[in-house]
Amino acid sequence: MPHFTDTFSHHVELVRTWFDAENLDHSKSLVAGYYDPNHAFRGATFDQLAGKGNASQIEETDLDAIRALSIHPSRQFVALTGSAEFRADVSEVLRNIPEGLMLEELSRREFDDLLEPGCAAWEFWEVLAANMRSTKTREFNVGASKLASSKRPTLIPIEDSLVRRLLKVRSFDTWRVVYVLVRDPTIRRGLSRLRDEVPAVDTVPLHRILDVVAWRRAQGH
Repeated sequence: MPHFTDTFSHHVELVRTWFDAENLDHSKSLVAGYYDPNHAFRGATFDQLAGKGNASQIEETDLDAIRALSIHPSRQFVALTGSAEFRADVSEVLRNIPEGLMLEELSRREFDDLLEPGCAAWEFWEVLAANMRSTKTREFNVGASKLASSKRPTLIPIEDSLVRRLLKVRSFDTWRVVYVLVRDPTIRRGLSRLRDEVPAVDTVPLHRILDVVAWRRAQGH
């Protein structure tokens, strides 16, 4: 993936510092604090709900998952998720997105086939964003990303506006840069170590752990 590496090399260099010898313990404390059951952030609930239920439909569990991440679908959108037409559209596109794939394990060709514009996950995001927009859900682009991630949590990264600003990434490039970051050996080792050392995240996808570290840094923690 040469042009990805070139385009996002400065992002890689920045994020590597979060997992170097000087900063790894700090990153670990950010993740542990986020998932601490006594002081857990509400967003930690997302990881308990994502990927549960019917893998081919949007269910109330998925809506609760994105509410935990401060996305509040409109009443019109909630009602729409029960309509036959919407359910058929969602089921059709989700059939083309395999379950259980891990973002960090994808080859470049697999990423292109699934997560680039015009491909399966991108099409799913477009369906969700269009319907969230038409039903007046606020932050419909970010909301669609989070809802898509709730259906394929190991594959589709969350888009967060704070994290995007921290990394200086365009919305269009969010999935690309996260893919490059979790594929970098240094960053991947750091994330894997956090997953090994923080019991609460032993099953949380690496890209989601990265999101938590970045979000808490963006918050100034």
